[in-house]
Amino acid sequence: MEEQSVPTLAEIERFAVDHISSRSELGADPAFPHDLWRAMGQAGLLGLGLSPAHGGSGCDATALIEAGAALVEHGRNLGIVLSWSVQNLVGRYVLGQLGSETQRERYLPDLARGQLAISLAVSEPGMGGSPKRLSTRATAANGGYVLDGEKTYLTNGPIADLFVVVAVTGEADGLKQFSGFIVEKPRPGLELVAGAHIDFLRPSPHGGIVMRDCAVPGDSMLGEEGSALNAIFRRFRLIEDVVTLGPLLGGMRLQLSLLGAARSQSGVEVAGEQAETVGALTAGIAGVAVLAERLAHDLDGGAGEDDLVPLLLVARDFCGRFQTSFTEVCAVLQINDPILDAFSADMAKLSGLAGGAARARTRKLGLQTLRG
Repeated sequence: MEEQSVPTLAEIERFAVDHISSRSELGADPAFPHDLWRAMGQAGLLGLGLSPAHGGSGCDATALIEAGAALVEHGRNLGIVLSWSVQNLVGRYVLGQLGSETQRERYLPDLARGQLAISLAVSEPGMGGSPKRLSTRATAANGGYVLDGEKTYLTNGPIADLFVVVAVTGEADGLKQFSGFIVEKPRPGLELVAGAHIDFLRPSPHGGIVMRDCAVPGDSMLGEEGSALNAIFRRFRLIEDVVTLGPLLGGMRLQLSLLGAARSQSGVEVAGEQAETVGALTAGIAGVAVLAERLAHDLDGGAGEDDLVPLLLVARDFCGRFQTSFTEVCAVLQINDPILDAFSADMAKLSGLAGGAARARTRKLGLQTLRG
């Protein structure tokens, strides 16, 4: 398998300018831009994180963070970068690390070229992603498994050709045991549904799937039986939160750039208090960039949750507070820029995703500290 050449950061920035920011309709049009997706595959962007042995570039988490930041800052759209990120992260850290060699050879080259799209199916309607509440089951039958259940909030769900489905496969000591399965589309018993309505981060598509007596072969299991709670559910959430710092960094840089342009055009005077706030936000972005680099290095070095979470909480907390302060500055300066407003709305949504998980991690860290 011929590996992809690694796009340079300058090439990624140029792609973002030429193919993403040039399409002003992306943030308003709910239709997914399949032509742009194919162009991303041809440019090597969809295989950045995938192994060179399977058609990818083999980039590490640091490079994925830098690429995500560049795509957002120069492409001016969060949604398409969210879809790009899921393709790379599920391909690299789930299928690429847990899949058998047969599974990797079968799927990864087409994922890298953009000929296949993949989606991670964990959350369920009304139950979020808490493992205690997940009810989708996989029952062994005829040398394979039969899946029954519903999944929702699936990024790339409507365009996916492959789903990595996490399902209950048994119990041990009163606790549910989870396994991962690769489910191809189309397949009898698999139905795509609209799922929860998400009216932001366009054009990234979200949807759901329903599985009723959905039979899959035995070799569709991903990794060892009963290993998905730690190997997929917990680990991937941590990976996603770390690498999403890239798009958040690019987005915050873009927000400040757009703010500067809008202020210059309006001619409004800036008081010392607003200048101090913007200066603090600028400094904070630089700090998050340092944290992101350290987190990425430790993540690919095999660091565990206890090592990653403290720095991750600091970085994600700043990203959330940035949006509050930024909104206040724009209001005081009376900035009226529809493009900035729309982009900032998406940034607020992205910054707030997985807020429940962040609070749970913070509580856990606090309890550990208080217990001494």
